[in-house]
Amino acid sequence: MTQIISAVVEQVLEGRYGPFAIAVSDQLYGQITFSLRPGIWKEAEYPKKDSAVSVTIIGRSMNHWLVGMACLERKAAKEQIGIL
Repeated sequence: MTQIISAVVEQVLEGRYGPFAIAVSDQLYGQITFSLRPGIWKEAEYPKKDSAVSVTIIGRSMNHWLVGMACLERKAAKEQIGIL
């Protein structure tokens, strides 16, 4: 199940395993969390609160959706994350 979803960042946090973001989307129920480490986050700078992002959803854990790759929505998101 890989889907590309548009979402809006609610928070950017520093966690035990590095920086991550929490986002929400009207396309999914629940929070979307993703790492801001290279490999997942495809931008040079971290997103800010209310940034529009595109994410590839690869699964779901108990409390949130899991993301394979993410980038800012303003870019050609499907090309950026290698879907096209």
